[in-house]
Amino acid sequence: MRWHDAAVVAATAAATALVVLAVAWTGLAVATEGQPPEVQWPVLRVEGVEITLEADQAAYKAGDSPVVKLVAANPGQSPVSLEATLRMMAQPKGNDFSRRLPMPTKSWEHKCTISLGAGEKKTLSLPTEAKVAGGSTLFVSLQVGKASVNTRPLVVAGPAGRGGELANTLQLLTNGANAKAKQ
Repeated sequence: MRWHDAAVVAATAAATALVVLAVAWTGLAVATEGQPPEVQWPVLRVEGVEITLEADQAAYKAGDSPVVKLVAANPGQSPVSLEATLRMMAQPKGNDFSRRLPMPTKSWEHKCTISLGAGEKKTLSLPTEAKVAGGSTLFVSLQVGKASVNTRPLVVAGPAGRGGELANTLQLLTNGANAKAKQ
């Protein structure tokens, strides 16, 4: 490699590092100002109806039965009736030395009809009646026709090394966000 080539490579690396630092520094400043960023629950919009799917907790203990909360709002001027399917999938923690993650399995499924009048809003609380295994990650999905939406991942605490650390981290983050909100 000639001297000129080495100088070009070094200048390119320095410019790239400066750009990365500038972007990261700006992102850190925005994230730390005011309220901490909050991940919103996803919203499914079908035939003018807005449906939000939530869980009653951010993390669970082994053996708990999660409760899924479905909130549907019809801001339109005509009544709507939708056929919905809710599924809870559980993915066990994989082996740390494996290249593949274990496949999620269906733990619970519920079919229901959501009927809303014009301008009506309904909240349904659906107990899953499924005991969750320790150290797994849960995903709850809602499907209406061909449209679907998933909740953000829900963590099940388990024995040390099997999901407990992530659940504790989520709990600490939640407590920190709640403490800042009260101030």
